[in-house]
Parts: sequence; C-alpha cells; structure tokens
Amino acid sequence: MPHPANVLIDDLLLKQLPGILNFSLFGLRHLKDNGYVFTPSKAADEILGSYKEEINPVETFVEEIIVKGTPADRVLHKNIGEAFRAWCRKEGHNSLSQYTQNRLIQNTKDILKMKGITTDAVRSNTADNATTEPHYGFGLIHQAEAKKWAIVNVTF
Repeated sequence: MPHPANVLIDDLLLKQLPGILNFSLFGLRHLKDNGYVFTPSKAADEILGSYKEEINPVETFVEEIIVKGTPADRVLHKNIGEAFRAWCRKEGHNSLSQYTQNRLIQNTKDILKMKGITTDAVRSNTADNATTEPHYGFGLIHQAEAKKWAIVNVTF
C-alpha cells in the first residue's frame, strides 16, 4: 500500500537545506577532483544490466552463450534459435513472440558487431546436399565445453 503524501514536505526540506547544500558541495568537489568523471557504482551497474536484459535479453544471451571460435567452427541459424529459446526458458523470459528467427540472428550479429566482432554469412550444404542454411564461424558455450575450450579465435 503506498504511503500517503507528506503535505509538510516543504517545511521538512527547508529545515534540511544546509545539510543538502553541504552534501551537494561535497559531491561537486569529489566530481571535480575526479576530472568530472563519475565514480563507478556497482549497484548502478547491476540495475543497468538488469534493465538491459529486460529490454534486450539477446544481449545477455550473447554474453553468456556465444563464444569466439575459429573459421572452422559453425553454428546453424536453427541451433542459435534453439539455444536462445532454451536459455530463455532457463532464465524465465516467457514473452519471446517478438523474436523471430531472422530478428534473433540480426540482433545477435548487431551485438557482436558492437563488440568489434564482424560476422560474414557463409552458405554450406547440409549432409544430404538438399538445402543450404547460413551459419557463422562462432560457437555456443556447450560446444566449446565439449571441445575443452578449443575455440579461441574466430573471424566472423
């Protein structure tokens, strides 16, 4: 239940003005001494991380699940989608209707690009040569673990 509004807040703040001013001046001095660079805040970083994950869970998925690989390492688009859906179920992200396969792949590529990793589309025939499906030279974390972290450098 919300607290009722304090109709006497003006009087309370007026009594606290000297302390508020001193606190503000101390903060300004600290900011100036740090070259006008704010001191990192672990609490603020955690809140920002939660917000980013809520807005775009693909970014957290990429951080946790996708690893750099060698040009020989490939992940089919469908495997990225399967891994993303499994990760979302595990993490409790239930509203995934906004992520079509194409949007997921594009979002993943955009996030990797922001990290300085460019991706190149590669077409490869499946085992029966019946269809081609784009895939990229990177790995999923479970693949890397299976290879004892053999995936280290990839050209995307």
